[in-house]
Amino acid sequence: MTQTKSKTFILPPGTYYVGDSCYVLKDEAYQHVINQFIEDGMEDGTYTTPNGQKVYLSRTCYGDGVYEDQDGDCYPVDAGHIGAVPVNSPDVIDHEEYRVDLSGVVEFADHFECTYEDGFIDIGGIVIDTNI
Repeated sequence: MTQTKSKTFILPPGTYYVGDSCYVLKDEAYQHVINQFIEDGMEDGTYTTPNGQKVYLSRTCYGDGVYEDQDGDCYPVDAGHIGAVPVNSPDVIDHEEYRVDLSGVVEFADHFECTYEDGFIDIGGIVIDTNI
């Protein structure tokens, strides 16, 4: 299942977890964001947490699994999507409790773009191929 090129979404500078948001969002915040994502037809886009933090989500081409970026870094997926979540948000669990390792935490010094095209999720230049 592929979809055509999405719009470009811009997130502000900061430290983000790049990966499946189910691993870092608190349960209530996760449900809040996922409800918006589902209501939007699971299209890639920006959504807000209960505390007003903007996150980016994009479904993967084939659902759950482990996907790689252009550098060979792996992104496990258990909820069918990959995104960018600001780690300083009160909606994020304490980093000691992350359900995955911290390799997905990235510092973006400037505003950055997020897009989806034909199974490729691009989050600030991190390009993850989910069309495999």
